[in-house]
Amino acid sequence: MSTIFDEAIVRARSLSPAEQSLVGGLIFAFADDQARSYRLSAQQIEEVKLTQQSVREGKIVSDEDMSALWNKFGV
Repeated sequence: MSTIFDEAIVRARSLSPAEQSLVGGLIFAFADDQARSYRLSAQQIEEVKLTQQSVREGKIVSDEDMSALWNKFGV
């Protein structure tokens, strides 16, 4: 692995679980040869940034919190 990739992984591990999932999905998408030709539009990029901000502000519930909620109701 390259040093910059290693450093990026270390930083990603300090993110919330939701943000880690986003980063993991991006890595998988990038590693997929067919997906490499896809580019986000300017509007999509702004939507991603808004979603990231919502995750950081706690406006989007974490996977763990959702699991706890579903478990509370026996689902």
